This record gives sequence, C-alpha cells and structure tokens, in this order.
Amino acid sequence: MSDRAIIGPLFTASGFRSWLLVCQPNEIVAVPMGLWFAITANKAATLSVGGAIGGGLAAAGKSSLQKKVSHLQQIPDDELSAIKGIITYRTDELSAIVYKRKRIGSSELIFVRRDGLKKLFGIMNAADQTDIVDELSRRYGDLIEGK
Repeated sequence: MSDRAIIGPLFTASGFRSWLLVCQPNEIVAVPMGLWFAITANKAATLSVGGAIGGGLAAAGKSSLQKKVSHLQQIPDDELSAIKGIITYRTDELSAIVYKRKRIGSSELIFVRRDGLKKLFGIMNAADQTDIVDELSRRYGDLIEGK
C-alpha cells in the first residue's frame, strides 16, 4: 500500500474524538480513533499531567500511534472501508481543504465538498502542523488553501 500516507492525529468534538487520515491518490479516509487515543496522542495534554503518569501516557500515545499507522498502511481497501465511523472524501468531490493556522488554540483543516458541506478537523499537536500540511499539499496540490 505504498500509495498511502497516514497523517494526524486530528480531532473533532472539542477534542473528544480523534482521527487519522488515510491519504490515497483519489480519496482521503478519516478513521476515528476514540477518546483514549485522543488523550494519549495529545502531546500537550500528556505534558501537562507531568511526572511518571504523564510520561507513561506519552509513551502509550506514541506506541499506539505507531501501531495504528502501521495497521492503516497495510490493511486492504475493503477492510479500510468497513471500519465503523469512517468519513470518506473523494478528491473529485472536494472543492478545497482549507488550512487555518492559529497562534492561540489548535490550527484547523476544513474539508469543503463541492456541495457546500464542510467538516472541520483540529490539528492535535502543533509540532505536526507543517508535516501534515506539506503532505496534503504534496498529494492534493491545488485543493489546499491557506498554506
């Protein structure tokens, strides 16, 4: 599955839902990861806990992220499309992916479909912003706004 890139973590619902994006040539699949993943994958949250507990949460988040990314890289398309709760964006149905960089709070990606429907994803970890936007730009070029 070398044509896939997995990016994230992202969040919705004020941080209570977490997502990874499986980027393929003709579609982007948002895969829900759940609340525990959202807590452990959030670098700022694990740092704020501090001590051994924060370190343990950070290690668990890093390990979990690596496992999820590896799994999503390898599963067949039919298994990917069968994951409960996914959101699939065909690139020909998108008019834009808008990147809104914020100084305070989490930066955002807004997926805008040609029919006007929008979905906002927050970028969970500020340090990942550049890599996420660069990968989306490399793959989907003119769809990316606000780079």
